[in-house]
Amino acid sequence: MNYYGKDSPYYTDYSPGEALDHLAFGVEDLGKALEFCRAGGYKVISEHRSNESKYAYVEDPNGIWIELF
Repeated sequence: MNYYGKDSPYYTDYSPGEALDHLAFGVEDLGKALEFCRAGGYKVISEHRSNESKYAYVEDPNGIWIELF
């Protein structure tokens, strides 16, 4: 996680999924992990599945996006 002060060229106002670097976790089965998240009431923000990569973002209770890959 990074913090950029207002004098930094990388500073930006906070916006979920944009201005805050996020945590990412590797999971064995993305589909099962997303089912688990949905069953727990967590919102799945986006999913990407291709032959090359599979990942998704889930929103935590504070609005922070958590990446699962």
